[in-house]
Order: sequence, then C-alpha cells, then structure tokens
Amino acid sequence: MVVALLTPLVLQNQVLDAYVVSTPSMEPTIEGDPSLGDRVLVDKLWDNLSRPSRFHLVVFHHKSKTVVKRVVGLPMEWLKIEDFDLWIGDEASSLRRIQKSPSKDWDMFSTYWDSDRSPGGFHSNRWTLNSSVVSKKGEIILEGTQTKEEDLFAEAERIHSKPPLNRKLPWHMRFMGTITTGYIDGFGRLKEVSGGKNAAARDFGIKGNFRLQDNGKLWILYRYIDTPFILIFGGGQVRVWKDSQLLTQSPLIPALKTKKTLKFTFLFLDGRFCLALNGQDVWEFEPRQLSPKRLNLGLFPGNSLMLASSGGNIEIKNLKIIHDFHYLELGNFGSWSPIRLQQNQYFVLGDNSRDSQDSRHFGPIQGSSIIGRPLMVAAPWSRFHFFHH
Repeated sequence: MVVALLTPLVLQNQVLDAYVVSTPSMEPTIEGDPSLGDRVLVDKLWDNLSRPSRFHLVVFHHKSKTVVKRVVGLPMEWLKIEDFDLWIGDEASSLRRIQKSPSKDWDMFSTYWDSDRSPGGFHSNRWTLNSSVVSKKGEIILEGTQTKEEDLFAEAERIHSKPPLNRKLPWHMRFMGTITTGYIDGFGRLKEVSGGKNAAARDFGIKGNFRLQDNGKLWILYRYIDTPFILIFGGGQVRVWKDSQLLTQSPLIPALKTKKTLKFTFLFLDGRFCLALNGQDVWEFEPRQLSPKRLNLGLFPGNSLMLASSGGNIEIKNLKIIHDFHYLELGNFGSWSPIRLQQNQYFVLGDNSRDSQDSRHFGPIQGSSIIGRPLMVAAPWSRFHFFHH
C-alpha cells in the first residue's frame, strides 16, 4: 500500500507523482513503513501503462487505495504457483516454469549475507574457514595449490553426517547454519520471516568479484534438499557431480579467465543451475533427477553451501549469498490455482510473498486500473536508486 506525499511535484497527477510506501509487501525492493518508507517517484505517462510486461513494477488503484506490486501473469495466460516458482501456459494441462535470467533479472534476488555489510564480514561466525584461507582487507584468498581433489570429494560424501568442521578439513569455506528466505533490508538489517520461523531457501547461490590465478578451479558444494551437488568451474569448462557421478561436463564460453577479475553470479534458479559472468548468462544445467512437488516452505529441509579452490589460488571480494523470491500459495489462491486470466487482466504479486496482500487474495487486476510505473526511490538519499523493471 502507498500513501500520497503532500509535497507537490511539477505536473503532479499528470506526469509524475510521489508516494510513500507504507507496508513491507515489496521488500527488499521497496522498503515499507508508514512514516519511514521509501519515497517512490511514479511515471504516469509510461508508454506501456495499460499493457505492462512480466516482472514490471506497477502502481494501480485497488478499492480506495493506491498499491504497488509486480506483474507476473499476463492476459489470457493460465498461471499457478508451485514449488515456490511461477508456472504459466496456454493450457492448464501444459504449464511451464518461468525461468528468470541471473543477469537480466538481478533485481528479483534478495541478499541474505554480504561480506561488506554483514557484521564481521568474512570473519563472522557464519563462516568456518580452514587454514588455507588468507584474509586481506575486504577480500580473502583461497589457497588451492595444495588442495587434493579426492579430499574434496571425500568430504562432500560425508555432508549428511555433518561432522564438526575444523581448520584441517579440505573445503576452504563453509557457511554455518541454514540460508533462509530472510533478507538484508535497505538499512543493512537481516530480516527473517514473520514470527521468527526461519524457512530454508531453495533457490540460492553466490555473487561477487572472483579472480582465479594460474590453474585455479572454483569448487562449490550446494546441498539441494537432501542432495549435495559439486560444481567445478575452471580450465574453460564446468563439471557437475552428484553422488560420485558426473552429470555433465561442458565448455564454458566465455571461459573463466585466469588473473582477471570477473563478476561472478551462480545460483540454483527456477529448476536449474545457472551462471552469469560480467553481466552475461553463460551456462545453465537442469538436473533431471530433481522434481520435488508441492513443497511446503515451512517444512522445507535445510541447505548448505561450501567453497574451495584447487590447482591455484582464488581471490574473492564483495561476496554475497543471494536467493530468489519464494512465492507462496496464500490467501484464496490455493482454491483458484491454476487460474485463467482474461483479456486485459494481470496477476500481480508482492516481492515479500509472506507479507503481501496481492492477486492471491483479491484476484487479477484490470489494466485500466494501472496508473503508472515506479521509476526510482527518491528518498531517503541512502536508498536512492532507479528500478530495473
């Protein structure tokens, strides 16, 4: 929900308007609070005012209120929410999962941990680091020249037993505890789900600046539900292992260049592993073995994340743990799903799915009710930014 600012703007109500977002339904994209919420500048002459695209933010009238949400369903589509993801199609019997891009849809990921903002950074109690990790100001180095790959595989096989980690174990870094659907808000605070019931994230990964030296290979252990996967990036290729079985080995174009810093984004997203380098999607792989159905977010098992290097050193800066928005079947939507949208109807959701009144509760909106598109957070100054979608 948003409340109109009293401060007049040039051509207010005709071209631009400003609103204070008063609820947390769009966090972390837009901070919501009755008095301290983000001041959002809205474009009322947007060319696509009555025909927004998927994932666009829109401002619309609902009953006597002005509301901001994100468009996820378009006219004449069938839509459902399953396994925390969105599924669409022309027929109810043939829906497909919407797969977002790690490079183009970056504004739809939440940050759970940030080396630059989380207390303690790399030396917080959220990470266990082994003796081969060298720390410098604002960065760490995973010294991998002495790492034995067979030791990394052996340790991964023991992941279910969760042995006490100590500084002699081969994996350089292990994130301690569960990565949840909580998020760091615009003021640097970690906000967990309502009621303190931490829910494990399913679609999550890492983002940061990585530099591989010499013949360095980056190892990632990602535990999905009860299954640990090992992903190895380096030498111009990527390999994915599960239960000592090589699932795929493919060239990585462009290759992970040594001695060059790369913007690295890796995560499990909408049913597949994917990687973006320097803002471009370069690789994805969908494990056929994974087909969970009707998972309950509150009952979802834990997860784990470990990092290592072999063959050479890896320098890491600005590391973040990120996760996708996890959409829930709340409100009346469980009895509607799947739903067929009619002409000029749009299905809208809040980014903070657990705490949002949206189309799951009041149904699709009419295109004629859309009054504008949020352009930017204009205030507070510390939160100033333009919206991507």
